[in-house]
Amino acid sequence: MKINETIPYTAWFILLLLWIILLFIAPPDALPANFYTVRRGDTLSGIAQKELGSWQKWKYLMEINKLESTLLIPGQEIKLIDWTNVGIKPALTKWVYKRSMISRSMAAQIVEGACRTKYPLLLLALMKTESHFIPTAVSEMGAMGLGQVMYYHEAKLIKAGILVEMRDIFEIPIGVKSAEFMWAFKLTKAKGDVVTALTFYYGEKDKEYINGILGDYYGLRGLCSGGGKYE
Repeated sequence: MKINETIPYTAWFILLLLWIILLFIAPPDALPANFYTVRRGDTLSGIAQKELGSWQKWKYLMEINKLESTLLIPGQEIKLIDWTNVGIKPALTKWVYKRSMISRSMAAQIVEGACRTKYPLLLLALMKTESHFIPTAVSEMGAMGLGQVMYYHEAKLIKAGILVEMRDIFEIPIGVKSAEFMWAFKLTKAKGDVVTALTFYYGEKDKEYINGILGDYYGLRGLCSGGGKYE
């Protein structure tokens, strides 16, 4: 019986094709968990200080990455947030509640909606600045909802199946989803550069706007990392 020697090559071709599809089609930050790629000279305490706001959270990084040693290898990926931690959503809800004039129930709904997106922490920071978490917020320019989406994007949102008419954006789940849609659109337009995407979202480059959102974003990352357990 003659063996078909082309089978292995066919299998390798299929695997290569799948890898290319995942590389170029999969959206950035598709997973809510954030990862840091280790560089030469990095230490756990240094990564914790830079990414989570406290060098003392190196123990937290060891725990969630199940590391047996503090020795790091360049190229190694370090998980920064453990999204299976049941304390994260209550902590985020408290954060939203304290920075708004809405009820705890509404704050919880906003957090739940954000955690179902690809960019949970960035969206929370964005919505805080844009609408102060008021679901029915409307600006003088016609920006609407939690993410202050301009009214002329209605057709895009309807086509995406997010809403039926623009006033639907005042419902919390739809408001969050609309904010995610617009953020993903701006991020793609900016070719993945967050600062440029924030500039597009705001309409102009405003350092106070950008630094405010990024400051809240990194603060939320620190909040989600162990809930203060290692501070």
